[in-house]
Amino acid sequence: MTVLDKIDSRVFDTSTKFFGKLIKETGLDAILCVNVSVRHLIKEDFLDEVRSVLKKNHVPPSQLEVEITETILIDSEGPAITNLNELKKMGIRIAIDDFGTGYSSLSYLNKIPADLLKVDKSFIDKMNSSDSSKQYVASIISIGHILNFDVISEGVEGDDQLETLRSIGCDMVQGFVWGHPLTPEEAEKLV
Repeated sequence: MTVLDKIDSRVFDTSTKFFGKLIKETGLDAILCVNVSVRHLIKEDFLDEVRSVLKKNHVPPSQLEVEITETILIDSEGPAITNLNELKKMGIRIAIDDFGTGYSSLSYLNKIPADLLKVDKSFIDKMNSSDSSKQYVASIISIGHILNFDVISEGVEGDDQLETLRSIGCDMVQGFVWGHPLTPEEAEKLV
């Protein structure tokens, strides 16, 4: 196991342990979103690791979302799709993260068993100062909806961006408009 594999596994275990604790103590009905690298996703024992960590940390599969980048298919299409399909069968949600920054091929989007398409912050930053950027974001949202994905915009920092996204049909947003990163203690207090 390489250092990167150990880091990926540690982050996954630590985050689900904390999340499982919140579920147990508060009945939290939320979804934990975890980024997964291509390297981690295609590991031979990846699915066993996911099952084991979820069971050990008492996190229902329905409360986990795995975020992947669209480049995952360029790097390792066969094993990646196989494992993503297995995650879906387990009840885990799949999100395509940072959409628009990589290869953005519609043929690849059709292959990924995703639930959610995440619009990259770099497009959100420009949409209120450039009509073409706003149209680009609206197009991504439209494509996502055509493919039956929910669409979330990342890096939303102001009410003006929130209003624009609302007007062009974005389903969800994340970013500083809702809050800043928290320590585990602050997150626990908020919940």
